[in-house]
Amino acid sequence: MKETFLVLGNGKSQVPIIEKILKKKKNLIVIDKKLKLRKNFLFLKNSIYNFNKKKIFKYFKEIKVSDIVFRSSGPAILLYSYLCSIKLKNKVNITLAKSIYSKSFLEKILKSKKIQTKPPYSMLQSNRFVIKPDAPLIGKKYVYSVNSNQINKIKKKFKNNKVSHNKKFNIQRELDGFDISIFFFKHYIKEKTRPLLFLQEFNKFSKSGKLNHLGTCSPPMHKISSKLNKKIQLSIKKMNFLFKDYYGCFSLSLKVNKNDFYIYELNVGLLGDSICEVFFPHYYQNDIYNIEIFNKFKKQTIIKKKKNNKFIGIWKKKKILHKNTFLKNIANAYN
Repeated sequence: MKETFLVLGNGKSQVPIIEKILKKKKNLIVIDKKLKLRKNFLFLKNSIYNFNKKKIFKYFKEIKVSDIVFRSSGPAILLYSYLCSIKLKNKVNITLAKSIYSKSFLEKILKSKKIQTKPPYSMLQSNRFVIKPDAPLIGKKYVYSVNSNQINKIKKKFKNNKVSHNKKFNIQRELDGFDISIFFFKHYIKEKTRPLLFLQEFNKFSKSGKLNHLGTCSPPMHKISSKLNKKIQLSIKKMNFLFKDYYGCFSLSLKVNKNDFYIYELNVGLLGDSICEVFFPHYYQNDIYNIEIFNKFKKQTIIKKKKNNKFIGIWKKKKILHKNTFLKNIANAYN
């Protein structure tokens, strides 16, 4: 019997996944609000953000799902978790899903494990405040830097669930530090987790207070000391309870400075275009899509590094291979 895969969404981000699965002549079911692709798969019309549990349960009652391949954002993680609870033995448990869905929930759950989630005092160097969605639908959209007297005006935007899915928001002082992301892979059979990529993001608030993403590079420009790295690794180990039954790719985002850090975001699955299409292929010989899709069916996944590839960056969607060129862009943007 053919394996049956499930994908949430049929937009541009899901095209490479859908094509890889169909190329291997596997059964595929796609869930989305609207059919966009004309491919050879079964289609279940249902929103991946505001889904109907009864409809989902009834549809999948007699179907054996081999795996779910996830490359969606925001509230879709709750549907992913629900499907896992009925079909994949809690691959993404509800605690993990809520930690991805809600920034305040992540803070709460990590605090219960005594993991650093509040910005340390050394990062609180500004009199301005950052207000952002608690359950964002689109990445860094609707993140603002404001003075204290502007907060009430901005808060009104978050009453719309198209800005924050749960209509909640987070407010904190603007921080001094660097944005670092770590991209991991966990093997299904061996249950071993290894970091594959270390990245640094560069963002800047415009004069109107909106957050703009400028670029990303790997390895990070900011060097993390061995002492701070040990503290970070200890916190990551404490988070293993979230990933007990999970396998595949996931990432952590941290704010760091010379001596301190805090964790502010968590994601699972195949992430943004820059990871899959630029950074991973630059450093590794393997196809990231095949690694993620067929992880469950391989006794061993050997991930091979390429030789001599030392640096890569993306600045305003343009690929940069020379570190000095990237540094010039940073200097021009922040001066």
